[in-house]
Amino acid sequence: MGVGGTIVLIVVLVAFLVVMIWLLVKLLKEWLGKRPKQELTNEELKNNGALFILNGGTSKLCVYEDKLEKIYGNDFATRLLNMGDIGNVIMPYNTITSVQMLEGTPKKFGRFDFGILGGQHKYNTRDNIFVFDGNENETALKIKDFILEKISKNSASNNNVSNAEEIAKYKKLLDDGIITQKEFESKKRQLLGL
Repeated sequence: MGVGGTIVLIVVLVAFLVVMIWLLVKLLKEWLGKRPKQELTNEELKNNGALFILNGGTSKLCVYEDKLEKIYGNDFATRLLNMGDIGNVIMPYNTITSVQMLEGTPKKFGRFDFGILGGQHKYNTRDNIFVFDGNENETALKIKDFILEKISKNSASNNNVSNAEEIAKYKKLLDDGIITQKEFESKKRQLLGL
């Protein structure tokens, strides 16, 4: 390699180091600017309304009547593993479209994967995943059933709204003379499941 190639290589390496130092300083400023909250105990979380609590390696999954909350730990190692996240992630049930669970074993972690409505929330991909202790399958199964019940209730209420909107559309078509009263009644019965 000639002198020109060596100089180019040095310039590229120096530019790379400058960018890496800048990113590190930015990350440290962000971390120092955030003051971690005091971590609540499981008992305190239950007193605050948590129905179920599942412990993960670096976070907890709290199940409430109206939402899931993923609480990240506050210690430095946990913050490093979670790429600086120290806040909580709240997922209302009406934003969850699916839940899949991989059961754990005493020697292997279990895992939840949550499907989230696209575009509504700015969750990181890792926020949709929760890894739990393989010995907590019983609690995890209860949580999965609870979430699936909430999802199905939300889906049913969304269908009712959609059906009401559809009936209103057909009523407008009736009022505009585009369809007959008989066609309107037939479609209305179909949408209402009568």
